[in-house]
Amino acid sequence: MSKQWTTEIDSDIGILKLTVDYHLYGGSYGDYNTPPEHPSVEIQDLKIEIVKADNDMIDHLSEEIMEYEGNHDPEDYRD
Repeated sequence: MSKQWTTEIDSDIGILKLTVDYHLYGGSYGDYNTPPEHPSVEIQDLKIEIVKADNDMIDHLSEEIMEYEGNHDPEDYRD
């Protein structure tokens, strides 16, 4: 049976919401012919969402995007 677990994480970049889709195997006690199986969890998918971003993180991210897009000299945009 697939299930979903959600938690919030306070990080350096803000509050993150972590959603985990998983399958829970309950295990079994076993019997004379069958060995016992321990319960286990199989993670199927992880999603991370920024719930509340830190302003410094947004500024830093903007700077990184500008660097990725190429170093543009501010003088290039002057009239």
